[in-house]
Amino acid sequence: TYSSHLATELGLQSQVLFAKENVLHLAMGRGKTRLPPQDIIYSIGLADYLKDDIIVRMLNWMYDALKPGGTCVVGNFSISNPDKEFMDHILDWRLYHRSPADMERMFGESRFGKLPVEVRAEPAGINLMAFCRKE
Repeated sequence: TYSSHLATELGLQSQVLFAKENVLHLAMGRGKTRLPPQDIIYSIGLADYLKDDIIVRMLNWMYDALKPGGTCVVGNFSISNPDKEFMDHILDWRLYHRSPADMERMFGESRFGKLPVEVRAEPAGINLMAFCRKE
């Protein structure tokens, strides 16, 4: 609601689509939202909770929703996260931690196929961001 009001206030409402939708339904072709081709689609804070095969389906949906030249960005906690054991056993916050190679493999299994994937880590090395551009 806040973002919608802000978009209206800034005169951007025609450039932003707000949809209450389950991303997993979208990835499985059961979503109701139809997007025009996008320049960028990003997911931060979601892939950490999903198994690889579901991420590949989500990447397929993202690929189909991108314009040629559009970029997909997916974030994930890194296997080098020094707090993983604390998160798992003390906080009971279990995530799928992944390596750069894991991220590249999932993109390779998706419709992105052999397109180059750039995986970057933030300065602390805890979070990874994978970038891939659709041709």
